[in-house]
Amino acid sequence: RQTKLNFVGNVEPKQIFTRVSDVVVSDGFTGNILVKVYEAGTRYLTENLRNTIRSNPLWTLAGAVLRPAFRQVRGKLDTSEVGGAPLLGVDGVVIIGHGSSNAESVRNAVRQAMLAVKGDIVGVIRDRLNELPVSETKAT
Repeated sequence: RQTKLNFVGNVEPKQIFTRVSDVVVSDGFTGNILVKVYEAGTRYLTENLRNTIRSNPLWTLAGAVLRPAFRQVRGKLDTSEVGGAPLLGVDGVVIIGHGSSNAESVRNAVRQAMLAVKGDIVGVIRDRLNELPVSETKAT
C-alpha cells in the first residue's frame, strides 16, 4: 500500500491467462511446469481443432472462412512469438528460452533482449525496488 506496486496477491492458475496481473512470480520448478503445460495444452487444442474441422466437408468449408480468425488466435497462443522471458535477480538482461526453440523463437528472444536493454529493465526494477520500505525485522 505504501508503494506504487500493484500487488494483487496470490493468483489461481486459471487467472494467469486473464491478465489479472502483468507479472507472476514463482519458483523455477513451478514456472517451468506451468509453461510446459500451457505449450502442450495449446498444441493439443489446436491440433484437435484442426483434425476435427478436417473430418467433415462442411466444417472444412467453415474453417476456410474462419481461417483469418484462427490465425489471429494462433498468433496469440504461439510461444515462439515472444521467444523467452527475462530471468530476474541478475544484474543484467538474461532472456530464458526453451531448449526446443526454433529459429523464430530465438530471433524473438533476441528481440526481447534488445527491448529489455532499450527499456532499461534492470534499472527500472532496481529503482522500483529501492522505493520499497525497508523492513525493520531481522533475517533469521
